Amino acid sequence: MTIPPLPRQLLIILGVAALIYFTLDFSRRLETLAQLAHTEQRLEQGVTQSETRQGELKSDLKNTRRPEFAERIARENYHWAREGDTVVATQKTPAPAPAAPPAVPAPPPQDWWQPFFDFLFGP
Repeated sequence: MTIPPLPRQLLIILGVAALIYFTLDFSRRLETLAQLAHTEQRLEQGVTQSETRQGELKSDLKNTRRPEFAERIARENYHWAREGDTVVATQKTPAPAPAAPPAVPAPPPQDWWQPFFDFLFGP
């Protein structure tokens, strides 16, 4: 038994359309999967950086409880001194004033006819 040409052509057209649809759908899914993998990798790097930063902050927190830390902050940030230390106070010297630019001599006065002469014959 053979299928007449018109239904056969319709079946072929439907089959090709279904093949194109499923191919495009599959490619979109692959693209989405690649984007998700990239996002996952980026987020994992962010978690690793955050964990590293958290470890640093925890060690800094342990250091803040020590008296040496408080003394260092007092000396560096607030410029405090202990009893018996020699304090040296420095002063900033003002920057020298810039030299005045040399005076430009004024051009010699022109006669009333000189601009017309220059216009007609050139300077």
